[in-house]
Amino acid sequence: GLFPNPTEMVCRPVPAAPVPILIGGLSPAAIRRAATTCDGWVALQSTDGLDAAALEGPISAIREQADEAGGGPPRITMQITGS
Repeated sequence: GLFPNPTEMVCRPVPAAPVPILIGGLSPAAIRRAATTCDGWVALQSTDGLDAAALEGPISAIREQADEAGGGPPRITMQITGS
């Protein structure tokens, strides 16, 4: 198929700072990408089953993998939803 040519596109006004790239997910691949190639990780939780302890494992894994890759500590963003 045909794809647009992004070299002809512009964003105005230019953002004052780079737009952060965040990734979500709990798979090992998502955790690895959040730690090594993205600016941070988005953790989704519902107030129906809110369990902060369940996020300790993924958060620790992201921090460890980011450290091993020589990156700084990643941004971790939580979105809590509920009814």
